Amino acid sequence: MFARMEFIFPRGGGSRALAHANIQLLIQPDWNAEQTINQAEKAILSLDYVKQPQNPSKFADLEERSYKKGNFTISYSPEDGEYKLLAVWLHFYEEDEYAFSEAGFTEYESIRKALATAELEQSLENDPRYPGRTIQTPKMFNDRHPHPEQSSATEILFGLSTLLYYVLIFFLPGFWIALKFFRHLGISNILKRIIFVVSTSLILAPTPLPIIMFGPVFLLPMPFVLPFVLESGAFLKLLAVSVGCTAILASLISLLIRNPRPSNEVPEILS
Repeated sequence: MFARMEFIFPRGGGSRALAHANIQLLIQPDWNAEQTINQAEKAILSLDYVKQPQNPSKFADLEERSYKKGNFTISYSPEDGEYKLLAVWLHFYEEDEYAFSEAGFTEYESIRKALATAELEQSLENDPRYPGRTIQTPKMFNDRHPHPEQSSATEILFGLSTLLYYVLIFFLPGFWIALKFFRHLGISNILKRIIFVVSTSLILAPTPLPIIMFGPVFLLPMPFVLPFVLESGAFLKLLAVSVGCTAILASLISLLIRNPRPSNEVPEILS
């Protein structure tokens, strides 16, 4: 489930995790996970977070919850097995950031304080029986991801090679097919070019897959990726830049659209 993953944002030759921390809430005696998250929800909403609609996907867990306030997101997914009887995990994200800012540190502490006020017991100790569930504070995240703004030579090289493969596989064939089609439309050249730019920009804009847990990030045309990025502000901004750059390129290519030259006619010789 996405709430247990570090959200991965494409960059260069691989991927970088968006700023992500978590909070472990121990389930009190005679309580269960649902009672605990209901109590936590009250504390979260008291901080002016807004509960988000449930994910309509048939693969989504109906017990998942998500809350947003500005650039911050808190999410919850129920645990599996016996661990569900022990603790509830809240996941805290600062969107559009590769490292927590001072505002992120302050917000995280505000959440912890509100949960403590709601008499929810928090634990910063990892249970050795469940190594996959590890405490991570904003400071821990920043320590594990130093200098997120720097790009290595490998990342730059991979980014250029990724763009090259996209140009060869999608851009060249896509623009060639579009030019062949629009040249023969029975409308004015100006209208042909406008429709050409709009359609190719929306179809051919290169878009990275939004969640890649391991390995490199690949580009696909926008329609293939759009369903996965509608709820991500970071990716929608990236997508807008991609569409804009593609539109500039399409505008230049559209100048090749001209009316077909009429075939040479042999003038009739008047007798």
